[in-house]
Amino acid sequence: MIVATAGHVDHGKTRLVQALTGVDTDTLAEEKRRGLTIDIGFAYLPLANLPTHASGNSGSIGFIDVPGHERFVKNALCGLTAADFVLLVVAADDGIMPQTREHLAIIDLLGIHRGAVVISKIDRVSAERVATVRRDVELLRTHTLLASWPTFALSAVSTVGLDALRLQLQTQCRAQDDADDQAYAVDDCEGETRFRMPVDRAFEIKGAGLVVTGTVFDGRVRADDLVTIAGSDLRLRVRTLRVHDEVSSCAHRGQRCALNLAGAGLRKEQVGRGCWVTSPGLVTPIRRFDAEIRVVNDNPRPLQHWTPVHLHLATAESTARVAVLAGSAIAPGDQGLVQLVSDHALGAAHGDRLIIRDQSARRTLGGGRVLDIFPPIRGRAHARRLGWLQQMTREDPAAALQGLIDTSSSGVDLQQFAANRNLGRHAQAQALPTEMVVLTVEGRRLAFSQAIADAHCTRVLQGLERCHRIYPHEPGFSLARLCSQLEPKLPPRLLQGFIERLQQRGQVRVDSAGISLGTRQISLNPVDSCHWKSVESALAENGLRPMTPGELAQATQLSATQLKPLIERVSRAGWLVKLSPELLVLPQILGELQRLVADLQSNAPAGIFSVAEFRDASGIGRNRCIEILECFDARGITSRSGQGRRLLPAAGGVFAKLQAAV
Repeated sequence: MIVATAGHVDHGKTRLVQALTGVDTDTLAEEKRRGLTIDIGFAYLPLANLPTHASGNSGSIGFIDVPGHERFVKNALCGLTAADFVLLVVAADDGIMPQTREHLAIIDLLGIHRGAVVISKIDRVSAERVATVRRDVELLRTHTLLASWPTFALSAVSTVGLDALRLQLQTQCRAQDDADDQAYAVDDCEGETRFRMPVDRAFEIKGAGLVVTGTVFDGRVRADDLVTIAGSDLRLRVRTLRVHDEVSSCAHRGQRCALNLAGAGLRKEQVGRGCWVTSPGLVTPIRRFDAEIRVVNDNPRPLQHWTPVHLHLATAESTARVAVLAGSAIAPGDQGLVQLVSDHALGAAHGDRLIIRDQSARRTLGGGRVLDIFPPIRGRAHARRLGWLQQMTREDPAAALQGLIDTSSSGVDLQQFAANRNLGRHAQAQALPTEMVVLTVEGRRLAFSQAIADAHCTRVLQGLERCHRIYPHEPGFSLARLCSQLEPKLPPRLLQGFIERLQQRGQVRVDSAGISLGTRQISLNPVDSCHWKSVESALAENGLRPMTPGELAQATQLSATQLKPLIERVSRAGWLVKLSPELLVLPQILGELQRLVADLQSNAPAGIFSVAEFRDASGIGRNRCIEILECFDARGITSRSGQGRRLLPAAGGVFAKLQAAV
């Protein structure tokens, strides 16, 4: 469990951590000289050191001591964003001070549910003063997440009241350990989430190399795992790691971790506070994302659209702009959807907590959480987009994905959804609905509800019907022409995906002439109808012998200009079968050829028949028989075996496909 301190400067936070752990977290020379905490400090309390420790329970509590001075709030946020549990320290002599209020607001905005209020320095004041401070704190934290937190009055100097706080910390730590044991019961490094750790310190150790420290936000990491610095192309190996200042083989979410990294091209200046160490292949840092934020109650004015702010996310800080997505402002105390446009790239994933402060970095304006790290380039405030973000506010990935699939007409990119929430393999599988339609479009898997997919398919079919009605003599249509007949329009990539789905179901035909209805019955004008009768008669008189376009032209006295488009139209309608571009046959003749080949197969020794046997049975000349059998070979109906041929298992399916349009 990670415990962070919070509160006004000189209220005894560092002294409290030292009393609990025996460690002075002020390590900088400047901190020693001024007696003032400037940056976050760290200490660890092994559970075995607690007087009420139960045998067999190992582990430790990690403490992050944060500065209380208003000039170092950005450093304090590095510790508070990583905390599981917070100790809000209020000195009994001073009472509530400005940073008491600001730190309390930050804790509430970050959504930290667990913690305790500590009234410190009670050895300096009377019992009546302690009671007064207690009442003031109770009033201040009303209607916040801190309202139900227990209060401990103590002195870090005399240690009065310290044991009660230790017991509370031990109880909370054991509860979290039980939850972590369940979450990581499956030995799968990518079972739920992939590894992400924001860096708060980076330093070199002689003989060991670069070490980075931070609190693990997601997943887990082991010694010898491959990792990277987000946004770089570095491939790094974890040499060794320490968890809560002890050598360990593995670190997981919620633990303080130090990683000794090694890899070609790695330099200390490439890694610093605000960077992320992650599993390879995670989303690179981003400049804009959509979020849900709440404005602090005591803000003097509403948060206006495009307000310049200081954005704090994990251990990073950047100047940014706030784009309000619904309306032009968010009133104090209200919550709203925004897009944050940062001046620097930041690592982020759904659910990461953030704080925004004013342009001068003197006052906290609000805070909340990341919703979507893949915002659209245009239409960020469109009603459909706002509906999407409302679904993304759901904590449960399965519920959020189901809601998106049920309401999104453009589909849900499953890979992008998983990346947004940093889901591992197991969590991705758990989140997928049992009923959905998935299209593969340009390498992306887009999920739709059955109802939305059916509606899109119906619109495509209706669009094709209109095309055929407007252009009755056209054998097929381009994607652009079909798209022009759809209302509302479908993006070309989605339209292509649904055309492929309809094609698989036999409802749409796609060939060199374009896209058409699979069941479309063509109507010929009087001239073409007369020409078709001549072609049909010539083919029928030729018996089982297929004819070439040249032979048909000679038999019907039609020119190539007249014959070629006619052949294309009637073959698309199933009135004519193309065994190959040069061999044409009537559908009923194809059926007779199928039966003939099947009889030869069943009667031939070892199931192999020769060209001569096919010639004698069909009455077709040898050269044309060879052409027919070569067509059958190419289509997977037959295959050569020595001097003969045998039928392939898929022959029936191929014949059926050739006759499907009849």
